[in-house]
Amino acid sequence: MRLATLTEPVNPSPDRIVWTQSLFREINDRVKPQDLALLREDPDALLGFVCECGSRRCTELMLMTLDEYERLRTEPTRFAVLPNHHFDQVERILERNERFFLIEKIGHTAEIASERNPR
Repeated sequence: MRLATLTEPVNPSPDRIVWTQSLFREINDRVKPQDLALLREDPDALLGFVCECGSRRCTELMLMTLDEYERLRTEPTRFAVLPNHHFDQVERILERNERFFLIEKIGHTAEIASERNPR
């Protein structure tokens, strides 16, 4: 299995990749009250979200509006990752921009992502 630009010490299993992504998604679902106050003033404000890639070593933040994040969360198989933080074997890129890629799980990992969706 190949991670586009990040490397893991061992090839992670598809199940481990999606489990890690689901954990990061749960963290991102906890928007802080101070962020909500900012959004009332400026709905286009960029917030820092944890990259939802499958690498346990990634702790980088990506910038998204709350609307962008909520749009991707309408589908339990979709995640936001920093550019080139995707695993070609278990996901496909749906959208790209300079701040993040919108990816979608495929195959067995899509089923796991749906089961682990907290919403």
